[in-house]
Amino acid sequence: MNLTQLRRTIFASAGALVLTTAGTVVWSLGSIEADSAVASTNDRPTKSALSELTDDPPATKDDDVRLNQRLQQTLYDPPKKPKTEPVKPQRPVNETPVVRPPKPPRLDWTLIGTIIDSGNSIAIIADASGKTDIRTLGEEVDLAPPGVLVRKIDSQAVTLEVRGKESTLRLKQDFSASAGGAPKRPRRNNR
Repeated sequence: MNLTQLRRTIFASAGALVLTTAGTVVWSLGSIEADSAVASTNDRPTKSALSELTDDPPATKDDDVRLNQRLQQTLYDPPKKPKTEPVKPQRPVNETPVVRPPKPPRLDWTLIGTIIDSGNSIAIIADASGKTDIRTLGEEVDLAPPGVLVRKIDSQAVTLEVRGKESTLRLKQDFSASAGGAPKRPRRNNR
């Protein structure tokens, strides 16, 4: 064979191959459309036949409409539910709260001196600012905080009542060196 005939044969074979491929594509697309047309006509199974295949009740016309609407909607993942942490058991709460009495205020007072008399003893008390008050048994001290009563007066101490609790003020003793090494005590008038 000469060269020209060989070329013609190759071109004819290639053309036939292209035509065969195009026919196959057209045939495959046509069969899909034909199958859907056949399914949409009389070859469609009846509703009673579908209900026999499934346990669901027979479908109604409304069900077909709803199915079509669902297929036409956009597809998306439903939002994820937030994870809930397990509820921790709470400690049982006492029904009656514990009421603690308030602490009595700290008395920043100093016992300056006492006068002991058989009928009437006197206490001399000073606060941090230097204000002084002189009181006998059962009287309320006129220094801050208010409401402090004198309950007992001894030669070296005074017992006070602060909000129902007792507090004791003692005389300061100076142990500095003095003649004889005895501690200094406030002078007492001996009669």
